[in-house]
Amino acid sequence: MSNIKVSVLIPSYNHGKYIKQCINSALNQTLKDIEIIIGDDCSTDNSRKVIEKFKDKRIKKVFFETNVGGTANLNRLIDLAHGKYIAVLNSDDYWERDKLQKQYDFMEKNKDYAACFTWARLVDENSNEIYSDNYRNVFLQKNKNQDEWFQYFLEYGNCLCHPSIMIRRNTYEEIGKYDIFLRQLPDFYLWIKIIKKYPIYLMEDTLTNFRILSNNWNTSSNSEENQSRMFQELYYISKHIFDNYNIEKYKHENEIITKFDQAKLLSKSQSFSKAGKLAAYEMISDLISNEENLNLLRQQREFSIQELYDLGTAYKNILNDEIEIKQNPILYSRGYKLLLKIYDSKLYKLLSKIRKIGK
Repeated sequence: MSNIKVSVLIPSYNHGKYIKQCINSALNQTLKDIEIIIGDDCSTDNSRKVIEKFKDKRIKKVFFETNVGGTANLNRLIDLAHGKYIAVLNSDDYWERDKLQKQYDFMEKNKDYAACFTWARLVDENSNEIYSDNYRNVFLQKNKNQDEWFQYFLEYGNCLCHPSIMIRRNTYEEIGKYDIFLRQLPDFYLWIKIIKKYPIYLMEDTLTNFRILSNNWNTSSNSEENQSRMFQELYYISKHIFDNYNIEKYKHENEIITKFDQAKLLSKSQSFSKAGKLAAYEMISDLISNEENLNLLRQQREFSIQELYDLGTAYKNILNDEIEIKQNPILYSRGYKLLLKIYDSKLYKLLSKIRKIGK
């Protein structure tokens, strides 16, 4: 096992049509000292039959007896890995032949980097590249330093293709694996936690093929169910995005000012959008429940209580819009139910009483 340079992890679920191409793209890598661990999460199609046909000694096949979801499946595969590096490959995606070799060479020469990503090509069910305004390829970015990555994630969201990653196995051991309560954004949240401590590298070379399925079977597809779940997960991440963050750009000598500035950044985030505004509302509300904090923010940030009212009013307008409620399942999410509780809270009622003070 000590000769294994890279563990290729393939979490499989109902991609029988594509998994042969996926596995072959791993087997045909120019880097040969690899292991391929395939974990099938109780597929109901012909995935298992396709997987069982592969006899290469580098392949380890695991057929789980209960379905636990993609995130938990991937975490189980990480526990089985022996390579110095780990590369993740979704069962409907595939790689170019020299993908692993190029990343391995970079990581060996740059010991301070925790992970290396590549550019990705968007392809359809027939592996044809997608050229469409409906699918803007966000994966074609320039490499950035840690501060720049954090700023980009905060403002615009994820732009790193998960099946393009090669990561040091000990990074998972230090940072932690994927959070199983996240389905849409476990990778995005992990990237945020990594760049708080280590640099990552985006190789400006299209070595990964990321498939877009027209039937919305992708976890990242734009279905109504996924949009609703996306709001809830963005809301959770926005509440923790600044945890244990020690980059000086976002720090102030006064902790209250730091937290306020962070809340303001969230409120303006394109990436976190309404979820970020809700989290910002809560953060500022907590801060100004202390009169000393409120006075400090007035003095150093010219804060007016009206700012908080305006932040909350945007949600009231949405909640009262019957058309939006009927068309957007996000409005039935846990985040919005929490917002309603906030409006009925003692704190909000207290703030309403002191409205005149802020004017």
